[in-house]
Amino acid sequence: MPPIWQTHWPSTISWKNEESILKKICKKLNIKLIVKDCEQGYENNVIKPMFKDYEKGLTPNPDILCNNVGKFPHY
Repeated sequence: MPPIWQTHWPSTISWKNEESILKKICKKLNIKLIVKDCEQGYENNVIKPMFKDYEKGLTPNPDILCNNVGKFPHY
């Protein structure tokens, strides 16, 4: 059995629809849009460490890791 973080959890977010809306907004506002796929980095730097902490009996906060590693890594 694969580790739990390798199990696929279906998302309720329609990413293609969200991206389509964002593209329309950016075009209307004449703002350059840069889209990056951060899924692999998120899994390696947030999900895997979170489950390692759970295995040690800790209660990690993945939101903090996500902000520090994914959203705002340079601040």
